[in-house]
Amino acid sequence: MARPRKPPHTRRTRWDALYASADERAEITAAAQKADRSVSRYLITLHETRTARPASRDTSELTFAYLRARQQLAVLDEEIRKTHPQATDILNRLTSIERHFLREAAPWALANDQDPPC
Repeated sequence: MARPRKPPHTRRTRWDALYASADERAEITAAAQKADRSVSRYLITLHETRTARPASRDTSELTFAYLRARQQLAVLDEEIRKTHPQATDILNRLTSIERHFLREAAPWALANDQDPPC
């Protein structure tokens, strides 16, 4: 008895629309082999695990959002230190949230900024 067909939305078909130079193709093929995957599976996995940022997103908008968040975190940091000096765990978690946001929104800003010890 034959295996049942997959639903159309999960069925994979050949897609020949990828343009790459010989060097790019060799790099992708080598990376796929290193990951022990086919090139197709490697590209799909890479797509599924990486977060793409919309091209239309203005970097000034992201920078402004980061600066607002950083100001708010600084105010919280100061308030917590004044009212609860033993709350270093909370401060470390807030700093971790800030660092995660910074790495995603403005990774260039971390070049001269040191992570505080956790």
